[in-house]
Amino acid sequence: MKFPKPRTLTKNEYMDLTLAQPKLFHKLISDIIYPSIDSPRSQYIDKTITHLKDLSRKTTKKLKINQLFINKKLYFMNVCLNSQLDTDGNINALVDTGAANSLIHTSVAERLGIQYTAMRMVICTATGSDSDAIKGVAHIKVRLQPIKRKCY
Repeated sequence: MKFPKPRTLTKNEYMDLTLAQPKLFHKLISDIIYPSIDSPRSQYIDKTITHLKDLSRKTTKKLKINQLFINKKLYFMNVCLNSQLDTDGNINALVDTGAANSLIHTSVAERLGIQYTAMRMVICTATGSDSDAIKGVAHIKVRLQPIKRKCY
């Protein structure tokens, strides 16, 4: 944007500062960092700190309760996989009823002779995502057994 000539500096007739800028800055910082006792700002800061501490305590308590439940006992089940080989198809597995797919390690699939179609997928968990973890897909039937015995 161009300004018309002649460019002359005029005095600001509408002064908005009553203090010099260094003094104004010092006053502003003092009011924010060290508000006067029982001022609305001081009460707001105290209430905010108390609220954040309470929230942190509740979160910590919730995590401790979750850890007690999670780490107490994981319920592994004996799973019978329809094996292609004469090997025992029984493995201990942690059953996740909320999962869309179930996963087994490739060494288990190879030991049991389970054929899988090579495929790349991204797996997303609570800790992040990984594109190298899944090697392929196999559709197999499983039987859950409450006690450990051989597959029929």
